[in-house]
Amino acid sequence: MFARGVYFLMKQIKVICFLNPLSCDGKSVERWKEVEGIFKELDISYELVSHAGDLSVKVLEVLKAGVPEPTTIVGVGGDGTHNALINGMMKFKESNPSAYLPSYAIIPFGTGNNIAKSFSMSPMENLIFNDIRRAVISTVWGADYKLDLGRIGDRFFADGFACGIDASILKGRDRDKSFFKKIPLLFWMVKGYLIYLYNVMKNLFGYKSVKGEIAIDGEKKYSGKILNIIINNTRIYAGEFDLTDTAYANDGKLDILISKGHASYLRRYLLSHRHFPRKIRKFGSFGEDSIYHIKGKVFKIKFDKPMPAQVDGEQIPDASEFTIETYPSAITLKIPVEPA
Repeated sequence: MFARGVYFLMKQIKVICFLNPLSCDGKSVERWKEVEGIFKELDISYELVSHAGDLSVKVLEVLKAGVPEPTTIVGVGGDGTHNALINGMMKFKESNPSAYLPSYAIIPFGTGNNIAKSFSMSPMENLIFNDIRRAVISTVWGADYKLDLGRIGDRFFADGFACGIDASILKGRDRDKSFFKKIPLLFWMVKGYLIYLYNVMKNLFGYKSVKGEIAIDGEKKYSGKILNIIINNTRIYAGEFDLTDTAYANDGKLDILISKGHASYLRRYLLSHRHFPRKIRKFGSFGEDSIYHIKGKVFKIKFDKPMPAQVDGEQIPDASEFTIETYPSAITLKIPVEPA
């Protein structure tokens, strides 16, 4: 009788899915049909909000209109989708601190999927992998995980912040991608990965370290040349790399990783693929002082000149100073409990 009662309560969770039909180069709508079939198979009721604009604005509208308790907001897409929805939820939370804030769940589409991969999820659904099915199940029957968030200015992030060469690569890729999209045949020929690879090589040979300093929790920790800075909340970065494998997204802290020059930067990437054993990944920082990988709550970064930066894979304006803060247990993330 108790089990039936629990099952009945769980079935009452309201599931609201948010989808940008233009995401994943327009392929998200086709993939949604697959997700829809799994929802129907599992007899999970849901609502779909399909919106081609800013999803942070759309989810804020839905929350202001009121949702029942319990509700799960579901982001159907990649890291950009999740960033937008989580920012909308946090804006609602800040302006309505006593109001009910729904849980959040991920159905991963896209290419990077850093947040999803950090929780052993991927956008794969085929004869071997059932990750989309696991994600759909988690919208109702997932475990509740108290997710920390980072914040820079008025923008929150679940995955990570980066400035330096990584952000320069992203900036160049986005610029070139926009240009090639104007010529569909040419864009089809070069593909997204070739544009990305071109910008990687261009920056490896052309980008130079810049002098800067870093203070963590009010204490000056580093001063000198900086090629790249990553501040991670979740572990997986750039889709395939586990550069900060002590980044636990519920420990109330963020992890900063500093690369002084090209040698340490390349070594870390070459040895930090997420499928490599941890003993191999540790060689990425072999012989370096622990000063280059530090946990903290508040990070203040200053450079001699404006630097490119990105949050959760999206460009933000160049700046010479950045302040990044931690917001512990900011939202409840529903994560899969079924084995992969």
